[in-house]
Amino acid sequence: MAREAIKPIGKASEAILGLQPITFRYKKDLDAEGIPQFGFVAEDVAKVNPDLMVRDGEGKPYSVRYEAVNAMLLNEFLKEHRAVEELKKKIAALTATVKEQASEIQRVTAQLATGRVRPIGGRGVEKCSTISEALEVQLRVSSRAISAAVDSYLYIFSLISFAYASARPGSPKMSRFF
Repeated sequence: MAREAIKPIGKASEAILGLQPITFRYKKDLDAEGIPQFGFVAEDVAKVNPDLMVRDGEGKPYSVRYEAVNAMLLNEFLKEHRAVEELKKKIAALTATVKEQASEIQRVTAQLATGRVRPIGGRGVEKCSTISEALEVQLRVSSRAISAAVDSYLYIFSLISFAYASARPGSPKMSRFF
């Protein structure tokens, strides 16, 4: 194999983003027809990336290595293509989310229209005419559940405290109270 030190271009191709494409015509002695050409100014390319240059016998920029520019362009295109594919996936996921939300909005709107909204948590169906009423119902249900849980914890805590106090030497036995 005639090549060595082969590796991906990676970020090196980003240098071409600094190039300014131009149109030009060769002088009449080189192109009598004056056909429009597309390319770069060699001196500008040398400032962006000297490896993209062909130099004359005196070491001055003479021409652009367009085959190298093409490889770099392809690398940048492929990076952008991958980014676009990732964006397409994200858009598809967001579209699915929007469809789910639209379906949920339609469901809630239908419930509001019939005056029947199921409070969050599925605690029975209450007649509500607005979402705020449904949220108030849910808040009352949740408040009652929290209050009952606190009452239970306080009762258990008082039993444990009483049991602890009763276990001390000289204190009345708990069995008298049950």
